[in-house]
Amino acid sequence: MRTMLLTGFLSMYSMALVTFGDQGGACINESDLEALKSASFGPAISTCGSRHVGAKEGTKRCLLDNTYDGKSVSEACADCFASAVSCGAVNCWSSCMWGNCRDACRKCSTSSCGADLYSCSGLDFDTAPDPCDPSKKPRAASEASEAVVA
Repeated sequence: MRTMLLTGFLSMYSMALVTFGDQGGACINESDLEALKSASFGPAISTCGSRHVGAKEGTKRCLLDNTYDGKSVSEACADCFASAVSCGAVNCWSSCMWGNCRDACRKCSTSSCGADLYSCSGLDFDTAPDPCDPSKKPRAASEASEAVVA
């Protein structure tokens, strides 16, 4: 069992050297925000990530193959979330092996991968979809700061 786990981790690590790319603000457009607001998008991040053992390309393809209340997510936006899943698989595997919604996993994922996800997507902690809380509705980070000021 240990050998299998270690082998799985090493192969996952070798295919998941994470790059978030240069698409800052990739999800800040009307079409992506509508897809991300769906209650099914957050759980899809978790399902796709688990199904593809954290592999970026498989997770990305899975996110792109789904629709969210009839809306699709763009390739650039899906890439941000797939990169975050891959980052979590590489950096937080021991914290997340018993469930991605456990506190230790969420803390590790946020501290290890959150800044890159938020930069890539244009969302922030308060506005990004949450795989563990599908009731959270994302919006552009700029909208959140405007709401606080108002």
